[in-house]
Amino acid sequence: MKTISFHELYTLDFELSDLFGQKQKWIKGVLFRMDHPRHSSAVIYLNGCHGKYTNKRGELIDAPCKSLVYLPYGSEYTVLNFDCGSQQPDAYLVEFNVICDGEKAAFSDSPFVIENVNSYLAAEMLREAVEVYEASVQSPAAVKAAVYKVLAFLGKETLSAYNRKFQSIAPGIQMLEENVLGSMSIKKIAAACGVSCGCFNKLFRQYSGQSPLQYRIELKMNMAKNMLSDSSVPICDVSEALGFTNCAYFCRFFKKKTGMTPSEYRQNRY
Repeated sequence: MKTISFHELYTLDFELSDLFGQKQKWIKGVLFRMDHPRHSSAVIYLNGCHGKYTNKRGELIDAPCKSLVYLPYGSEYTVLNFDCGSQQPDAYLVEFNVICDGEKAAFSDSPFVIENVNSYLAAEMLREAVEVYEASVQSPAAVKAAVYKVLAFLGKETLSAYNRKFQSIAPGIQMLEENVLGSMSIKKIAAACGVSCGCFNKLFRQYSGQSPLQYRIELKMNMAKNMLSDSSVPICDVSEALGFTNCAYFCRFFKKKTGMTPSEYRQNRY
């Protein structure tokens, strides 16, 4: 199983399987146990109830009334029901499996509240999906279209929130990508974005999964690989072009980062 981020969903080409929809009635004070791995993912809208989820690691996820909760494929958890019966149904549940490149995908290994989305619109789409599923004459195509609509909406909303979150460091990301061989310090790049160095590093790591320096090195190694693909360019010329003053050091550095010497990489290309 692969794990993807919710904000990636809107731009992915994916298939759906194992679709199911249901209106739920919760009973106050009841503890529901999912004590075996879920066979599918799900999104549930708490229309008239409040749930306190506890994942397999013992972490508490508080899901108030009118919130959306994602329940991952393969997850195990408990949920304690509160404040049920204020509206009917208590919850709308839609189950599905996302298939990317022939492999099941999930957005996490633990339940979480889906934030930064219009929960009212999402609830309407979930209600429609459940009604289509529970129709007296069920159309598989209509059910699938309704679930795609839900996931496309959630993906688009979370993508917009994701882009807003990193808007402040966008100039710095561009500076790193357009000036791979530049020597500007991360402190100066952060200042150009109007944020502190610590804030820039934190946001950048959330954005890319690595530090700005690691990202700069990765870009430089990609440039080295492109230059090494031209067998007519001497390795020491590649080293010099990338700002390494010592060819032997470049070879050691390249091997440390890629697992191969420049010569080995070049040989494997042809």
